[in-house]
Amino acid sequence: MFSRSLMIQLSLAIVLITSVVLTGFGLYRYQKNLQRLPDQLSKNLELTAKRLSISLRTPVFNFSEYETRDIILSEMEDLNIAAITVSLKDGYLSKFVYGRSKDNQSAPVESYVPKNGEMHISRKIFYGREELGEVDLYMTPKYLKEQLRGTFFSDLFQIIILDALLIFLVILFVRLRFIRPIMQLTAVSSEISKGRLDQKIDVKSRDEIGVLAKSFTIMRDAIQKQIIDLNNEIDERKEMEKKLRLSESRFRQFSNATWEAIVIHKDGEILQANELYYELFGYSEEELRGRNAIPLTVTPDSMKYMKDKIASNDPGPYEVIGKKKDGTEFPIEIRVRVMEYHGQMVRVAAIRDLTEQKKAEEELKHLRNYLKNIVDSMPSILVGVDHHGQITQWNLEAERTTGLGSKEANGKKLVDVFPQLSNALEKVLQAVQNRQVRKDSKVPLQIGRVTRLSDITIYPLITNGVEGAVIRVDDITERVRIEEMIVQSEKMLSVGGLAAGMAHEINNPLAGILQNVQVLGNRMRVGLPKNEEVAEECGTTIQCIEKYGEKRGLLSMVGMIMEAGRRAAKIVENMLSFSRKDQGRFESHRLSDLIDRTIELAGSDYDLKKKYDFRQIQIIREYDENLPEVCCEPGKIQQVFLNLFKNAAHAMVSVKDGLRTPCLMIRTRHENRMVCIEVEDNGVGMDEETRKRIFEPFFTTKEVGSGTGLGLSISYFIVTEDHGGDMTVESSPGKGAKFILRLPIHPDQAEGNTDSTVTSSFRQGH
Repeated sequence: MFSRSLMIQLSLAIVLITSVVLTGFGLYRYQKNLQRLPDQLSKNLELTAKRLSISLRTPVFNFSEYETRDIILSEMEDLNIAAITVSLKDGYLSKFVYGRSKDNQSAPVESYVPKNGEMHISRKIFYGREELGEVDLYMTPKYLKEQLRGTFFSDLFQIIILDALLIFLVILFVRLRFIRPIMQLTAVSSEISKGRLDQKIDVKSRDEIGVLAKSFTIMRDAIQKQIIDLNNEIDERKEMEKKLRLSESRFRQFSNATWEAIVIHKDGEILQANELYYELFGYSEEELRGRNAIPLTVTPDSMKYMKDKIASNDPGPYEVIGKKKDGTEFPIEIRVRVMEYHGQMVRVAAIRDLTEQKKAEEELKHLRNYLKNIVDSMPSILVGVDHHGQITQWNLEAERTTGLGSKEANGKKLVDVFPQLSNALEKVLQAVQNRQVRKDSKVPLQIGRVTRLSDITIYPLITNGVEGAVIRVDDITERVRIEEMIVQSEKMLSVGGLAAGMAHEINNPLAGILQNVQVLGNRMRVGLPKNEEVAEECGTTIQCIEKYGEKRGLLSMVGMIMEAGRRAAKIVENMLSFSRKDQGRFESHRLSDLIDRTIELAGSDYDLKKKYDFRQIQIIREYDENLPEVCCEPGKIQQVFLNLFKNAAHAMVSVKDGLRTPCLMIRTRHENRMVCIEVEDNGVGMDEETRKRIFEPFFTTKEVGSGTGLGLSISYFIVTEDHGGDMTVESSPGKGAKFILRLPIHPDQAEGNTDSTVTSSFRQGH
């Protein structure tokens, strides 16, 4: 049984190795040929196409159809060629298309559609420099792959025959050369294992088997000697074990008294550990005995890290992630020392649980982040400095203002990082010494190219032995500007109320003037009996009086007075209508009428006359005659138009080109359910930055005292919030500006904005 097993194993091993090597080589050669197949096919395709383009140029030039076909058919004898197409540019030969029939024979076809995996190439046919046509060649790797596959199976068959012959020879050689001597040695070793050490080993071979036989003889003699020595060693070992148990008992007492988990291990196998170690990881001593404890007590990532530390003999301490028996992961710190233990070099590891420490560090980190977020979320610049003027704190607003990060600023002098606050450094030292808060208001600071007004407050740090201060810088530029604008707005409201009162007072005497002038004109005309009666009493006729009035221009003067009076009355009426408080009611109005009335009001505006003379501006009206009426509050819409006209006049008068005539173009049109109004001027225009902020409250490009910056923002809220519309602007520098208003037509759309109307009125102080 032994001989058969050994023979079979050796035979199978040799055959298997040979088969694997030969088969692997065959597969490797087949795979390499298969990988080179596209390159080989591409080269064949290139050479064949080049050869065809050269072979065909003479018969194509001579219009030899038969010779052309013979050349194509001769090339088609290559089974790798799937199809050949020859296209000619002129002559009676037009196109040759040859493909493969079902029996794989070359045959002419009407057209050819390439299949998947086929390679294609095209070559021009030249005769001299003249292009005669083009040849297209299609090749398939199908037959090359079949040839490679056939070669591979042929080699595989040869390998099988070679293996069969090799098995027979191996079995014969092994049986004669190895099996017989080994069977003899097996019989002897069986007797020796039974304690019969007087066995004779008769193997005279000089090869390895003979050496093995001599080794058996030496082993037999050595076993006899070792039996004697072993009995002596057993007695000595018992004494050593007694001492070792006493030493281990002492070590266990000391290790259990420590606050750290202590473990002695050899390549991860625990030799000794204290009670805290098993409690820390949740295992019992029996569960870890004889096992590699590292994969059980740390995570896989930490195990890789620990192996690197062990390989480099790093004593630590280093932190890894521990793992309890129930899968709970927790941070631990490990220190390692190498020592001798029972005659072998081992590692002693001290392990400390860092859960509470990490929790405290995380809470401290969270607290620091929370305090930093509080400081960074403040819109003020906060800079902490020590008593030497070096920066200790630098919040996010300081980074945004100076463009310098906190890492770059901390530790540097305040005058170097923020030179604008150099004057505040002396006050910082005074605040620290006096322990009093110092504050300066409306201090101009140069931030970039802009001068901003700021409040600078210095808070001394006077607790926990810290010497330093916190500098707080608040940008109050917009607040100061808003305060100035509010004062200006109050003045404007007072002037507006005064103008409305004056218009109301003017209206009464103006009505009397118009009425008396009309009566005067009537009493100088023919046709009234009373006029004729009074004229006769005075010794004249009414005809003479009328004729006298015409010659002296009295009647035309009366007409001029009436016309001027009506214009004045119209101006007063528009002013009263515009200044009258709205009642929050939406009514249908024609926008063209509102625009015309606002234009008349703008033409009589004193401020416009004084600065721009609005009546000198050319106004072009492009009204849609079929424009429907819009449900709106007329007073507010007039306010929007008047603000746009004023801004347009200011923009056009700012143009320095004396040849440009100020022109204001007003268009109206109907868009779906909206009415669109465009107010376009040919003024100075505006850049992109101004265009983005044009509807912001209190934003103005006019000099201080000339504008409040509220006109367009109020207009925007009137259109968008009060009327549910839309307001945009299109402009570029030097090309004027075009404001586009869209208002809904249907009353329901306007009525839905009642709440926003009240809100907007409240915002505007109505």
